[in-house]
Amino acid sequence: MHALIFELRDARKLERIHGAAVSAVVRKDIDAGFARVARDVLQQHEPLSAPSSLRWGLWLVPFRLKRLEIAADAAEQLAAIADAGIELTRRMLRGELGAAAGIHCDFRLGVVPIGDGALDAGSLRSRAARGAARLPWASRPAPQAERDELLDIILNRRITVHLQPIVSLEQPGTVGYEALARGPVDSPLYGADRLFPAASRHGLTAELDLACLTSALEVSPRLPADRWLSVNLTPELFDTAGLRRLQEAGSFSSGKVFELTEHLPVRSPGRLARNSARLQASGARLAVDDAGCGFFNMDTVRAVSPAIVKVCITVIRRMERGPRVTAALRRTVRAIREMGAAALAEGVETAAQAELARDCGFSLAQGYHFGRPLPATETLSLN
Repeated sequence: MHALIFELRDARKLERIHGAAVSAVVRKDIDAGFARVARDVLQQHEPLSAPSSLRWGLWLVPFRLKRLEIAADAAEQLAAIADAGIELTRRMLRGELGAAAGIHCDFRLGVVPIGDGALDAGSLRSRAARGAARLPWASRPAPQAERDELLDIILNRRITVHLQPIVSLEQPGTVGYEALARGPVDSPLYGADRLFPAASRHGLTAELDLACLTSALEVSPRLPADRWLSVNLTPELFDTAGLRRLQEAGSFSSGKVFELTEHLPVRSPGRLARNSARLQASGARLAVDDAGCGFFNMDTVRAVSPAIVKVCITVIRRMERGPRVTAALRRTVRAIREMGAAALAEGVETAAQAELARDCGFSLAQGYHFGRPLPATETLSLN
């Protein structure tokens, strides 16, 4: 068993700031907010009880992992739960406390093992407290200078687009490219591992995603006619005015593949399917990114009827661990093909992995074995 744990740093500060009466209401709202976060991130697993508060400022939910159809290992599933929980909790605190207070409110959230078998309340409290103490604090004060830099990148679209080749395993050769976003080369937010977390801290994720999508689409006309461009699209962008403007401008024509990327829980597969159908009606194809890691299970994949399903790097890296793993991958690829989609092996790094991917039935592949991401200007000069 495991427990999802959420702790506010210096929770008593809220009482000092707001007074007892207002703080009592805030406490109830945060209780309810964490219950929503827990429900969303554990929707594919088995919660053993409702969220409980061991003391003001510390909450937990014990749960059991369920095996997913596309089987990432347990560590990856736990990491996906924790990462999504941190993002959703940051948003929840921003909503309950206001943007400024929410950004600066320090908390920690994670998943800790609590052992098997029944636990009395005292043992559960003790194990949860010890587990919480080992978790890193998720938030840090977000400097104004970082926000200013991020806004400048978004508003002036100082996005550096890189391209990574996607190859066919049936008739070897490059068939397309995935567009990957970076910040300006001279910026402290150049790396994706810095750029996107900064956007999350400042509540600017949707704005950054739209700027990255717009910059990537501008590369498409310069590609060879026989190669398509794959760009990342988060479901949160579907209902934005910015995405509608791009669609009205004809940016979603043939030759584009939109990769639905979701590391947060999918609350409404039906709504996702309807929005996906509108994109496909514009002439674009859809791919589901990172199947097997995060929150795209096979039911959600079936709902959006993608042309391509990308099986995530974590699964692909384990394909050399023996016949049980390859048998599971063959079943997954067969299920993908039965939907009418092509299966893409993501993160292929060796010739042996490429051969195994081909043997398992993958028709497309991507990874360092075939080419690392390069700046779009450099890639285009080679074509």
